[in-house]
Amino acid sequence: MRNIIYYPSILIPSDWIKRTIFLSDSGNTRIQAACPYGNGVCQAVAHGIGFVYINDSLEFIGTAWQCENCYTVYVTEYDPNDTGGYAGKFVSVPLNYEINENGAVVYTSSYTTITNVYTQLPSIDFIY
Repeated sequence: MRNIIYYPSILIPSDWIKRTIFLSDSGNTRIQAACPYGNGVCQAVAHGIGFVYINDSLEFIGTAWQCENCYTVYVTEYDPNDTGGYAGKFVSVPLNYEINENGAVVYTSSYTTITNVYTQLPSIDFIY
């Protein structure tokens, strides 16, 4: 975890930083194969802004999502609901607790590019 948070191109309110979850992906980007709960499809609910750092460098800012059943956190570069299924850069981090609505900051070493969530991620529904 970093002691100083600096975003050179945007202004972030300090109360947002205090309430935002910071996650480490241990270096492996994973795509959830199927939600272990309910009907096997993650119900990824929007949870604010998502920041993704690759090897300590800001890679992209997008939308943070969390499955309301298995608590896996996803950050997509674009909102697939607004782009016909294109998510752009994508990371996922499995958790066992719920995050708040302020978003997530993910530190990892890689990401996946998702061009069509309907064919590449049929086990995730991105909802508001």
